Amino acid sequence: MLAGSNFSAFPESVEACLSEPSIDPIEPEVCQPNPTDNGTAPEINMCAYATITSPPGMTPAYAPTNVCGAQATWASRMAPLPGLKTCTATLLSLLCAPVTHEEVVSQSSSYVSQIFNDDNALTPVVDTLVECANTAGNLGMTKAEISSRFASFTGFSPCDAQGRLIDNDELISGPADPTQAPNANAGRVCP
Repeated sequence: MLAGSNFSAFPESVEACLSEPSIDPIEPEVCQPNPTDNGTAPEINMCAYATITSPPGMTPAYAPTNVCGAQATWASRMAPLPGLKTCTATLLSLLCAPVTHEEVVSQSSSYVSQIFNDDNALTPVVDTLVECANTAGNLGMTKAEISSRFASFTGFSPCDAQGRLIDNDELISGPADPTQAPNANAGRVCP
């Protein structure tokens, strides 16, 4: 049909409809943002830890307890060679003072951990590990044996404010998991 014709479906002509002044709908008020966090970046602690296992051949195996209360005993049991008792005891003393976290992780092992968020505070731990590795080498252990022994005994891991170690799955599965889209939230009404 031609422009300007009348359509029977409309009560008025197209021209009359288009020429009628219309009222714009009222736009909703824009609400101020309502952040769900306190505006600070998430933080995590770094812990040094030692894994303590029950003595080999112990039946039934038991998880070591009170490691920090019996450091010399556990250092003697954990040192792969008698000449490493001193540096193992030094390492345990660094991880057990002043405040530490001790946790049973399996039927036959526990760990002790200490929060070290300051590089200067961590230096004695690293120096002790180097000393232990050098001593082990001087006592005839190969580099592979030293690496394997200390990798299974000590380590560094993210941890919470109480020194509880956090594994990788837990670290990225928190409320701000970057691999997941956030939950959709319904709009809110402005006050």
